[in-house]
Amino acid sequence: MTITKQMDIAKRVYDILRGIDPYCILAGGAPADWYLKRTANDLDFYYFVPSTWANRVVDKQIARNDPRGLLQKSSGATRTIEKLAQYEHMKNVKNITEYEYDGMQVHIMRMLKPTFGLHRNFSAGVTEAWWTPERGVEYSKRFLDGHENKVISAGDMYTLDNMHIKKLMKKYPDYRVEASK
Repeated sequence: MTITKQMDIAKRVYDILRGIDPYCILAGGAPADWYLKRTANDLDFYYFVPSTWANRVVDKQIARNDPRGLLQKSSGATRTIEKLAQYEHMKNVKNITEYEYDGMQVHIMRMLKPTFGLHRNFSAGVTEAWWTPERGVEYSKRFLDGHENKVISAGDMYTLDNMHIKKLMKKYPDYRVEASK
């Protein structure tokens, strides 16, 4: 699948989620991969709704915004953050629902806090990238410095033995890891 096709899928999923949270964003791995001219493994979207909304209400809203039913839940469905060790550091994630859209794996992360400004709180500099159709792909200075200097900076939410940091070390084997300053 091409980057252009992935961005097209991202726009379609974004349009579905925007009806739930106008500040939803695609962030992390996919925009980082696109910067490096690589295709992404999956798309990680972040959204917020009031805590009074049950997951079934969110599911109904998604279905309403996706009348053709193109965004399909994967077998894993919705899992709480405690059951996903690689996301244990993400204290503001309530749960993650796995979907598929046109052959692309999509993770939709329900946040405990609004998503506006979420990208400013990433702890691993090399993943501090985000995307919206209106603005395209954007990157923080930490992201650009990390890739230029080949450094994975582990922020204050991470320990160097965290599963997410280990995943990044495999993805970027020629980068060194250091704690953020």
